[in-house]
Amino acid sequence: MKLRFNRQKFKIMLLNSLSVLLTGLIPMIIVALEGLYLPKLQSHMGPNIFNFNNFKYGNLITLALWFGSPIVTFLFWWFTKLSGQRYINSFFVYTISIFIPTLIPLAVTKPAKTTTKNIAFAVFDTKVFFITLYVTLVIGFIVNIYLVRNLLKKSNWWLFIISLPYMFTSFLAISYHRAFLNLTQYSDFSYRNLSKMFTSFKQVDIRYMNSLWYQVIAFVVVSMIFLEGVNIGAFVWKKTKKWRKSKKAIQSKHDKTDRIR
Repeated sequence: MKLRFNRQKFKIMLLNSLSVLLTGLIPMIIVALEGLYLPKLQSHMGPNIFNFNNFKYGNLITLALWFGSPIVTFLFWWFTKLSGQRYINSFFVYTISIFIPTLIPLAVTKPAKTTTKNIAFAVFDTKVFFITLYVTLVIGFIVNIYLVRNLLKKSNWWLFIISLPYMFTSFLAISYHRAFLNLTQYSDFSYRNLSKMFTSFKQVDIRYMNSLWYQVIAFVVVSMIFLEGVNIGAFVWKKTKKWRKSKKAIQSKHDKTDRIR
């Protein structure tokens, strides 16, 4: 059997493959580079990110990512809302839902002296943090479902997709909350003993007792980076639309040629 090289079909496959490849590869590379860089910020951060007297550029970047992520994700949704492609960007609600509780621990004075009074307030603040997180997750989930209500009519899978980040964060919060409650329920627990423990450490932020706080801040940033990758992919897919149009045109031309023959 004689093999023939069909130039038109090869061009069709090449254009289609490049469009798909670039749509997936470009955002993956950008997100991966950002993900690899974020852990390195820790070595360029001071113990107090709000201390601008001893400037550390890592502190500034962390603050920008922390407070900028809800704004950026909302803008993703707003601009795609105008263009009609907004469903995946409805996850901006999740970013805002978990961002709000991260503001609660800021009420704890820093640098805070590890006095009994300050420890008592930090424990109270941590309790408020968990309650606020649960409430915002529930409200955020309801709002998120409302924003994609039209998709739910087409497929129930969207309900599962939307619920994933909320469920994961809720299970993690319950786990950390349980550990925190166990700490406060020890027979020898007292604010005085906890104060002595923190005093024995050097330059320790008493907000460290709420270790979930730092993880939730990381989730805020990661959710923004995820939506960034999705939107970059959508942008590349749109920009390579002409390639896919060329593919159809070439296929049509090839069909016409075959009919003439």
